[in-house]
Amino acid sequence: MLLPEFLARGSVWVAMAGWTVGCIADRRSAVAARFAFLLAWVAFAVHIVLTFDVFYNWSWAKGWDETARITAEVTGLASGIGLIVNFLFFAVLSIDLWFRWRGRRWIHSLALLILIAFMILNGAVIFADGPVRWFGCILLIALLIGAIRRSPSVGKLG
Repeated sequence: MLLPEFLARGSVWVAMAGWTVGCIADRRSAVAARFAFLLAWVAFAVHIVLTFDVFYNWSWAKGWDETARITAEVTGLASGIGLIVNFLFFAVLSIDLWFRWRGRRWIHSLALLILIAFMILNGAVIFADGPVRWFGCILLIALLIGAIRRSPSVGKLG
């Protein structure tokens, strides 16, 4: 694997790890969560740019077709909609990050955690294989443990 390909794939791993750390740190330290989400945002931006450069040669049509091909292999449905979902996800995270750095929230932390878990489930478990799939499973388990540990009802009886 060439360096640009490695960076295109590796940057999304850094992004997923950053989102996971951000979600877990969210209740404990707003500063730590902000920096984790910033790292994730930068890494995801790098992933998008390098993916379009290295794999799609800056062609929206090629990106759409490749996404549709991969989706068809996994689901039987040839759709490139996952490309748009990625851009919408990036937009949501960009808005969230902008608000975070101003000390405010615009999306509930549970909704953000669910959105991030959905993206990791699809990108690193369902549409992945080998070590990437295991990495995705570990991140999902960490998100689940983090969500359970920060729940106010944990440890209380009915």
